[in-house]
Amino acid sequence: MLATDTPTFLLSRESHNYSPEDLDCMRQAFNCACSENPLAAETEAQRYSLAKAMVSIYQRHLSQAELVAAAIRLMQ
Repeated sequence: MLATDTPTFLLSRESHNYSPEDLDCMRQAFNCACSENPLAAETEAQRYSLAKAMVSIYQRHLSQAELVAAAIRLMQ
């Protein structure tokens, strides 16, 4: 998955809500989710929804696998 496929709000280092480390975790989880669940990330709209779901449920204590699973469940 190319960085251009990642919604811009996951690329922004200027986020007032999340630290750069948090954004990195979400971006890595997003890329993992897209590669492990290609049908859930086929279109730009699906990728945007996946990223939005990830941001809405993000918590630092979640592992990457937990974050991916929760975001995928939220999209369904």
